Amino acid sequence: MAHLKLPRDFIFGFATGMGPMICCYSPSLQESASYQIEGSPTTGGRGPSIWDTFTHQAGKRVIADGSNGDIATDSYNRWRDDVALLKLYHANAYRFSISWSRIIPNGGKEDEVNRDGIKFYRDLIEELVRQGITPCVTLYHWDLPQSLHDRYQGWLGREIIDDFANYARICFREFGDLVKCWITHNEPWCISVLVMATACLRLAARVKATRVTSSVAHNLILSHAYASKVYNDEFRAVKGVLSALLSMVWCMPMMIVPNALMPLKGPGHPTRLFWYRMDPIYKGSYPASLKKMVGDRLPEFTPEEIAIVKGSSDFFGLNTYTSNLVQPGGEDEFNGKVKTTLPDPMEHNWGYKTAIHDRDRVKYYRGYTTALMAAINEDGVDVRSYFAWSLLDNFEWAEGYKIRFGVTHVDYATQKRYQKILLYFVSGRSFLALTIAESHP
Repeated sequence: MAHLKLPRDFIFGFATGMGPMICCYSPSLQESASYQIEGSPTTGGRGPSIWDTFTHQAGKRVIADGSNGDIATDSYNRWRDDVALLKLYHANAYRFSISWSRIIPNGGKEDEVNRDGIKFYRDLIEELVRQGITPCVTLYHWDLPQSLHDRYQGWLGREIIDDFANYARICFREFGDLVKCWITHNEPWCISVLVMATACLRLAARVKATRVTSSVAHNLILSHAYASKVYNDEFRAVKGVLSALLSMVWCMPMMIVPNALMPLKGPGHPTRLFWYRMDPIYKGSYPASLKKMVGDRLPEFTPEEIAIVKGSSDFFGLNTYTSNLVQPGGEDEFNGKVKTTLPDPMEHNWGYKTAIHDRDRVKYYRGYTTALMAAINEDGVDVRSYFAWSLLDNFEWAEGYKIRFGVTHVDYATQKRYQKILLYFVSGRSFLALTIAESHP
């Protein structure tokens, strides 16, 4: 691989929150949500989010280990330590998300803005820039202000489009002089399907669940587009870029026949990618395969909306984790009507002595970065960035703290960070190297 080169301006960094990101114009982006790392849910004027409410239901154990994000990795108080880790790991970029309810505690366009919340993120962003680290900021990573859910059912209500555009405007105004890379939404498939549709399926028929997820996905697309319009109309002069961030797993046929792979039929890839923004944004409509599958449960864009939606992303951002073995015949519309088998994703709640020598994760990153280098150098793919996920172990949603993804081991009892894997550019910026810390810091 010594002959392979990265572009001179290639962005390599880490993310906190969900997933690794690749940017194409082509990037790779993945990050942790603010709820997964910040803690301090009532400090500095922050309002409650739907995750605060969900994890504190009286008498219910909704998280696998009974935990919540009240402390998480305490990054609200320890963000300087996190920036120091980025510097140690030779990262030139950091992807993180902003808590909507820390900026506007009640979320709405007529609600009061929280200056303490703006100062918190401003201090973080300024320190990143001082350290030569490019901030890449996600506006929404699943932690909706609870007030908006109470007012109009959150992403089910059309009011969310204007409220999100207003929230985006405030962030562009307050941070846009330093932030040149913006992500509107992280993984809309998860917002629409894993949250809204799954909850609906517990209470009602699949038809209703599909209507719900279609409406949520539709409003997510429109809110992204109108936030993009705000940026283009009012802030484009600062020369930043903006996109949404999609997720997918690669689908590989489960059955292998001599000298060929069994052809895979069914919209496994399109369901995640094309429904949740690719086709509407790049082509101006939903794909025909989804219209056929979902029928009149799929909302329509008006001509005025399509004029705003089409072309509303400056680059293609993708969170990618692993591959699925698939075969035709599934009944789940949300999964493209294919049956899937997941490989072991290597998520373990290891103790320190095992975790610090996480050789499986070294192999995982080597595989991805080798393929990334080949895509750039052999296939000519215009990849602009790669963000490894995650900088830290963190609160992993419904799994709580049972599983760990971090390249940095966090002792949750003491909040001490222990270097586990270093990703950095070697001399000449020719490749990403991985080493394991062999001793306790």
